[in-house]
Amino acid sequence: MKKIAFIVNPISGGKSSRNKLKVLREYADSNDLNLYFTEYRGHARELASELKANYSIIGVFGGDGTINEVASSIINSDTTMVIIPAGSGNGLAHHLGIPIETEKALDFTEKVAQPIDTIRINDKIITNVGGIGFDGHVARLFNESASRGLFTYAKLIITQLIKFKEQEFILEMNGRKEQGSAFMIAFANGSEFGNRFHIDPLADATDGTFSLVIVRKPPYMKLIPLLIKGFRGKLKESKYYKRIVATELTISSPGADLHRDGEVLNEDSVEQLALQIMPGSLRLIY
Repeated sequence: MKKIAFIVNPISGGKSSRNKLKVLREYADSNDLNLYFTEYRGHARELASELKANYSIIGVFGGDGTINEVASSIINSDTTMVIIPAGSGNGLAHHLGIPIETEKALDFTEKVAQPIDTIRINDKIITNVGGIGFDGHVARLFNESASRGLFTYAKLIITQLIKFKEQEFILEMNGRKEQGSAFMIAFANGSEFGNRFHIDPLADATDGTFSLVIVRKPPYMKLIPLLIKGFRGKLKESKYYKRIVATELTISSPGADLHRDGEVLNEDSVEQLALQIMPGSLRLIY
């Protein structure tokens, strides 16, 4: 077996991941594998940067944010990633069909690494889904919350749904400029934010494109039905939904919150976002 190390985010998923971590510890002990625990935001990126010189496979125990950090250090390299889903939403794992049960996710040794795309966004990346607008706003509040998990996420969505207003944006793509307003704009490499909310059911992380999804805010009485469509994978049926396939574009929405795979960083500026697909840039076993 090739040399394997696991990067573990011990707070991913909150209390619900404690049993998952116990299973991983037992697996690591029985296979004489090393676990490296993150201690602060950005630490997974640093660990991956150090470990890739000595390990051909890096396992990630965490959610989409932790996956993003590790991927940012190993894209366009020979290092392969394995995902052990332990986040609050696990959007990329759901999209790729990676088992959520830890025991099943750890059964990867006979599988072959396959390349998937990532999205370059300014000087950072998106592995699954990023965006600006309502989803970025909720992601910021979720990141700042003292508790994690589906309940906290759902509560934030419900409490912010009515309050949040559409935000202006300027989009440039294929030599054309478009200006408008949107409730949220997603940059989708994968199909869902997490927790089974499908922002782009047609997404394919291996086709050399990403999608720009623009969602307008419907009247109050249609907000909940719109959310239900998202959980049922039927958002594309709504007249408030627009999907654009792209390989590169620029977009700006001053004042909006940007999230990349569910993480919001203060240093991420939305004054001018340049996005470009990076085909097959991440080696992944799934």
